[in-house]
Order: sequence, then C-alpha cells, then structure tokens
Amino acid sequence: MSNLSKRHEFLTFICDYNPFYLLSALCMFGACWGFSHALDMQVGDVSKIIWLIGVLTLYEALVIGLAIYLVRRHGLARDALILLLIETVFITDATFLFAECFTIDADAGMWINAVGLLLTVVKLFVLIRLMKLRFNAADLLALGAVLVLLFALPGWLSVKPGDGGALTPKDFYHWSWIIAAIPVLHLLLSSWWRKSVCPDAIDIRFDQRARSFLLYIPFLLLVVRLCELLWVHKVGNDLVYIMPIGLAVVVWLTRLHPAGAPNMVLARWQFALLGLVTVCQFGGPYDLVYDVSWWGEGVVTPFRCAMMGGAAGLLIMFAYLRLISVMIAAAVFITSGLFGATPSVAIENIINLLEALGRNVRKLLPTKPAHWGIVAIVGAFVMLGLGAVVSLARSRILPADEPEDEQTPPSSTVHE
Repeated sequence: MSNLSKRHEFLTFICDYNPFYLLSALCMFGACWGFSHALDMQVGDVSKIIWLIGVLTLYEALVIGLAIYLVRRHGLARDALILLLIETVFITDATFLFAECFTIDADAGMWINAVGLLLTVVKLFVLIRLMKLRFNAADLLALGAVLVLLFALPGWLSVKPGDGGALTPKDFYHWSWIIAAIPVLHLLLSSWWRKSVCPDAIDIRFDQRARSFLLYIPFLLLVVRLCELLWVHKVGNDLVYIMPIGLAVVVWLTRLHPAGAPNMVLARWQFALLGLVTVCQFGGPYDLVYDVSWWGEGVVTPFRCAMMGGAAGLLIMFAYLRLISVMIAAAVFITSGLFGATPSVAIENIINLLEALGRNVRKLLPTKPAHWGIVAIVGAFVMLGLGAVVSLARSRILPADEPEDEQTPPSSTVHE
C-alpha cells in the first residue's frame, strides 16, 4: 500500500509540475554547448554552425507549435507558459550560436545574424497573433529594439577592432545609455499607444504573464550580455557602466503607480534607488571624461551625466505623479550638474554662490528707520494686492458664501 501511495504521489508530482519541458531545454542547451566546442570550427567555415542553428530552429518551431496547441485547444495555460518561457530564452540567442558566427567569419556572421533576427520576428509574430497576446505598439517597439541590440552588439564589438578601432570604456558607456533609453521610451510611448494588436485575449492572467516574459526577459538578458562583455574585456569599475540602466529602471517603475493616486511607498523606494544609482556614478574613471568646448568647464563627467539623467528621469516621474518633492529633487539634480564636474567641485561652487548672495542681500537691507518705513509701506500695498488675488482665485474655485439666516426673535406665547 505504501508503494502504491508513493507511486501515486510521484505521478501527481509529474502531472502537476511536468518537469520534462525544462529538462528538454537543458538538454538542448547542453547539446549546443557541446557541439560548439566539439565541431572544431575554423575561421571562415560557418557551415557547421549553420547546421547547428538549423537544428535549434526546428526545436524552437516545435516548442512554439506545442505551446499554441496546448493553450488554444486544451486551455493548459501553465504548460504553455513554461514553453513560452523556454522559447523566450532561446530567441534571445542565449546559446550564443549567432554571436559565435562573428568570431568565425565577420561578413558571414552579419548575414547569418540578419537572417536570425528576421526569423525571430516571424516567431514573435506567430506567438502574438495565435496566442492573442495584447501587445500595443509601444510594447512591440521596445521588444524590437531589445532584439536588434541583442543581435547587433556582438557584431559591433567584433567588427570595430577589425577596422582598426580598439574598444574603449566610452564604447561600453555609450551602449549602456542606449540600452537605458529603451524602458524610458517604453514608459512614454505606452501612455500614447494603448490600443492592442489583439484586443481579445484568451485569458487575462495568461496574457499578463506571457507579455511579461516576452518584454522583460529579453531586456534582462541584454543587460546580462553587456555585463558579460564588460567582464570579458576587463573593463574596471563595472557599476558605472550599469548604473544608467538602473536609472532607467527606476524611472520605468513609475508605470506601477495607480492612475491618479501615486503609491507613496513605491515613490519612496524610487527615491532611495535613484539616490543609490546616482551615488554609484560619482567615482567614474577618467576614461569617461568628455571634452566639450561649449561647456563652461569644457568637460562632461559621469557625475554630470548622472545628474542630468536623473533630472530628466525625475521630470518624467513628475509628469505622472505630480509630486512637488519630485520637482524639488529635479531642481537639485540640475543645479548640481551645472555647478561642477565632480561632487566636491559642485558643492564648493554652490557654497561660494550662497556666500556671494548673502553678502549682496546684506547690502540691500535697510539701515535707517525711514528706510524701514518705506519698506513697510510697500509691503502693505503688496500684501493687500496678494490678498485680493487669493480672494478672486477662491471665488472661482469655491461657491459663493451663503448669507447667514436672519435670526428672528422667538414668538412670545401666552400661557393661560
């Protein structure tokens, strides 16, 4: 009896969690890794890796077809989500087969990656249309931008040294800001383009999870790809190169606020994360200093980029949240970026400015009673005018005051 119960528990576990899909994906990853090391690929010979890409494409087609079949015909949303998760990882070139084409032959790799990007677009089109996922134009543009960068980044890193231009820390810093622009643009465009490509979803919960997989996992893998390249090329102080992406993610979190009523707990977390991201960019290396002749000091540093980027993010947050504290923080960021190339220089310049203003204000203060009398007279008229303005503004906002009821004396009654 115990053996039957254990067997029943095992079968129940298999039916509930169905681990075979994940095991299948791990086997395919292992096959791609093993063959890429065992095929002895030589420079200029891409025929072997094309054969491996063809096998992987056939496997992805079966995964897509099975996911669509399970959710459309049998309503098995969880199994379809597992298959969709596997396919999302594969379409982002997690096996690095397309990226390896550039190391074998740069010219052929460019064409192979172009075909791979086209096949990825076709796969996504089939998934979105047949699964009836509610993607709008902003979602499609963001996902398309992530996929283009995923396929283009390895090629650019391999082609530039071949053209005689060595990779510099600024190259990776530029890519970080380009990647950071994707979630910010997605936030802005989502408020304008709300119409979905497929308005009728199969299941609301399935639709939300499927869209999250296809939108967030490719972007996360793109960030991981950038971190991997930073590690391979031994670029020091990696946090400086990742922080622009962190800044963009903090701004993107604004879309999680309820419409018309900002979540103050989430807003505090955004402020804390924004401060952390900004501080991490203060110690940027000298390699990231830009010589700009039209600027006052002639240089743009990671500190100034962080201040101006943070100010832009705060202004975007203010457009959605309408919090005065956000606007004040944006003014502080702009002021800090304008007054110095480094935190110490900015603080020193601000202190000097405040001291100069204090000296000038003290010169303007009246010293004689007659002068104070003039100031008081002017203040009286100014305050009278401000009171009138406030009263008129109040009359437009609030209803007119109702006149008080006339109190009539109580009638005298004669008690017999």
